[in-house]
Amino acid sequence: MRDEWYGDKRDIVKWSTLVSLAREFKIRTILQITCYRQDEDLITDHQLVGGDIHVPIPVEVWQHFRIATHNIQFVKELEKTTNLNIHVYAEPFTNSRTKYFEGVEREIKKRSAERQIVFLDPDTGIAPEREALWKHVKANELHHLYDQLTTGDILVFYQHELRGVKGWQEITKKKFANAILMDIKMVKTYQCGSIAHDVVFFVVHKM
Repeated sequence: MRDEWYGDKRDIVKWSTLVSLAREFKIRTILQITCYRQDEDLITDHQLVGGDIHVPIPVEVWQHFRIATHNIQFVKELEKTTNLNIHVYAEPFTNSRTKYFEGVEREIKKRSAERQIVFLDPDTGIAPEREALWKHVKANELHHLYDQLTTGDILVFYQHELRGVKGWQEITKKKFANAILMDIKMVKTYQCGSIAHDVVFFVVHKM
């Protein structure tokens, strides 16, 4: 997830799902694993170096134009109105996937004494079989994360539409279920097509 995407229509469905689950199952703690990706660079062609070069966007510019609706940490404001404990894991999802998920494991264990909703929030969703980019979560990473949960916890997973793929919801739901070795019948689906037709959230309880 990136800062500039925070506050769009998908976040309405996203946090409606999380708050509704917290209330239904009387869980006060939500841990959002953002798979945070820092903002993109400017790209310019450069004849002398024979290709494109990347120019970082100045921090001062981001700070000047970034408002609350484009800052993923702003979601903690929901704590005041929902009476929930919201934790945002926003370490950059770059360089080492292994180290990133080791950090995620530590965050989960910090709150293992209480039931929690762990929300895995990649840019796109589960990785295709051919490759795994930074916008994806691999099946083995999903499996390992699920194993870290304790009985009574809830895992929520963000999945974006697969462009041009008919039946993408059922396809990705099956891959999600297979990754955590769960009967697909035990995976609940949350969505709201009238607000954001291109996202779905898969939800399972740790048994």
